[in-house]
Amino acid sequence: MRLKWILGVAVALILALIVTVYAILSSYDFNDFKPTIARAVKDATGRELTLGGDIELDIGLTPALVVEDVSFQNAPWGSRTELAKIRRLEVQVYVLPLISGTIGVKRLILIEPDILIETNSSGKSNLVFEAPKEMEFEKSKEEATADGEATIPELIFSDVRVENGRLTYKDGQSGKTHLMALDRLAAAASTDKPIKLELKGTYNSKPVQIRGIFGPLVALTDPNQAWSVNVTANAATANLTADGAIRDVLNGKGLDLAVTAEGKSVPDFLQLFDVTGVPELGPFKVSAKLADPDGKLTARNLDLRVGTEKLARVDLKGVVKDLLALRGMELGFAIKGKDLVNLEKIAGQALPFKGPFDFSGHAVVPSVENYKISDLKLVLEKSDLSGSMEINLAGKLPRITAVLLSQRLDLRPLLLKERGENEESGEDNSTAQPAERAAKHGKIFSDDPLPLEGLKQANADIRIRAEQLIVPLLTINDVNAHMVLEDGHLTMEPLEFLAGDGTVDGRFDIHPNGKIASMAMALKIDQLDLGRLFKDLGVDDLPEGKLDVDIDLEGRGNSVAALMAGLKGKTVVIVQDGRITYKLIRFLGGDLTSSLLQFLNPFKKDEKYGKLNCFVTGLDIKDGLAQSTALVLDTSSVTVVGHGRIDLKTEELDLSLKSSPKKGVGIKGIAKLGLSLGELTETLDLGGTLANPSVGIDPTGSIITIGKAIGGVALFGPLGIAAVLAHGKLGDKNPCPAAIQAAKKGGKDSGKEPDKKKGVTR
Repeated sequence: MRLKWILGVAVALILALIVTVYAILSSYDFNDFKPTIARAVKDATGRELTLGGDIELDIGLTPALVVEDVSFQNAPWGSRTELAKIRRLEVQVYVLPLISGTIGVKRLILIEPDILIETNSSGKSNLVFEAPKEMEFEKSKEEATADGEATIPELIFSDVRVENGRLTYKDGQSGKTHLMALDRLAAAASTDKPIKLELKGTYNSKPVQIRGIFGPLVALTDPNQAWSVNVTANAATANLTADGAIRDVLNGKGLDLAVTAEGKSVPDFLQLFDVTGVPELGPFKVSAKLADPDGKLTARNLDLRVGTEKLARVDLKGVVKDLLALRGMELGFAIKGKDLVNLEKIAGQALPFKGPFDFSGHAVVPSVENYKISDLKLVLEKSDLSGSMEINLAGKLPRITAVLLSQRLDLRPLLLKERGENEESGEDNSTAQPAERAAKHGKIFSDDPLPLEGLKQANADIRIRAEQLIVPLLTINDVNAHMVLEDGHLTMEPLEFLAGDGTVDGRFDIHPNGKIASMAMALKIDQLDLGRLFKDLGVDDLPEGKLDVDIDLEGRGNSVAALMAGLKGKTVVIVQDGRITYKLIRFLGGDLTSSLLQFLNPFKKDEKYGKLNCFVTGLDIKDGLAQSTALVLDTSSVTVVGHGRIDLKTEELDLSLKSSPKKGVGIKGIAKLGLSLGELTETLDLGGTLANPSVGIDPTGSIITIGKAIGGVALFGPLGIAAVLAHGKLGDKNPCPAAIQAAKKGGKDSGKEPDKKKGVTR
């Protein structure tokens, strides 16, 4: 009886104590704690905590603390006064688990939280608090484990809810702002059970929904345990998944996640991350394995496909060893489509090429300054290109190194820019004759400054070999070229190829010095078949024959006109064993047509072609003055010889042309003539300028004297072949060998200076 009485009294006392405590707590005004709470926060963080509403405590087995109108001060430099504002905060905990050291949160509710995280221009975050120096916190012995590491109480979340929340991040260095607006967030967790999460809201004005199951809280706080992650998200018409684990969540280390993303639009998706300017290609799908074995975020087994083949389809496969810094990329890529025209809207301009395209290769990017592409393959219309390329941005100037191979490379669409420019301006010059176009601009040689600065934008070492290369009016084969560009100095050597069954060997050098450039070029063409060359291009009515060219020139200036004004060197052009169309002369335009047709076809002007025995021209050039060493055109009906000079500074012509018909009235010892003696004794003077040539008759320029003849064809002197016609008979002699000899020899044996007015020796 005594024991029962004692127990009864004890229980009654406990109940009385509980009732008394409850009565006291229920009647106590917890608002009196506001100054104490605010002062403690100020001492700990250096910032003000404002509790605008009442503090209410609901007593029970799961007591609840409710606070309204809570605000926390922002950093002094912040863009607004408050770092965080919460209209209502409610925390409800379990009492009994506290006895065992477990904090059981039955319900945590945040109503209309508005949180701002920002950095200033130096990158400092508003989450960096400046607490008083005397505030030091030490770990208690009870909170330390045997090995000296701190422990935290066991934590259980039964229900966490956020309604109508806003989380804003402002980057003070980039000026960019990211906003997460939460319509609703619900989560449940415990120490040994998975965390379930559901979220609905918007991110940067794009709708977002997230559902996920994560590992238990005990794994979240233990760096030695893998925290599982299984998340599905829908954002900006895209679906994203992440499945795997994170070993050290608090430090963001130990990632092992398989991620996928699939959607209808890449630009819409990238706008979530404030990335703009990406063209719309269509749907996309990407997957990768994310890990950080060396502390760097790595994407392995990367597989990306975007676009459609109708527009363009892009495939990327490989690895990115440092995803955040975009370093260590090794990617195989393939880009293909049905027609390049479909990409003109994306490019914002008309593209020179059309038709299907296929571009692939293997790209290696050790760093953001170094890009290497191997196994390069490009098929475009009927052209192809393969090889390797490297772009290095580490130096003062970008450096491009490439070795390129091609079976067929047609550059005509790229090089024929004049037509596109005329179309844009509404001007149609397609039918204009060359002389008319030149006259319109006044001069042939432009005095516009050379684009020398463009040579100083990069260094390059490019080698190219092509079985066939097509450029305007020229098809060439077996191309071997090496171009080197170093600090503005451009050299091309060798430049070798075959054209029309002939060989071409050349070199080119241009070296800028300030706004002035020194230029040198050499070109040798041997036995190029003009007929076959033009036939391959589908062009008719152009000269046929075997072409030999020898050019060796040097110049210095800041424009083409300046280069020509100081040009020096020599040129030799020889065409043999061919035919010429008289229609070609008409393209010269102006008053040249009637006179030259008279020279080239004096008997049957309705003939289309004439046999071309040879056309020979040689020029010695000094200080921009080009003096002829040979000028002969020998056809089946006429021999035309000339002499004179071209002033490349003024573009003035000073040439004399003399003809000897080969058919008609027979004149013993000279030839069979069909023209009047007056016509035969007149000299045709070609004057004016290169842009506007003119033809006149010089009655004093007689070169044929009847009754005096010498045998054979003399060597060329100051008058070239004209000396033969002036002093002897031509008969059946062939003037071509002597003309070729004189052109190759140059003007070394010219005993007299040419007449400065007429350009011929008197």
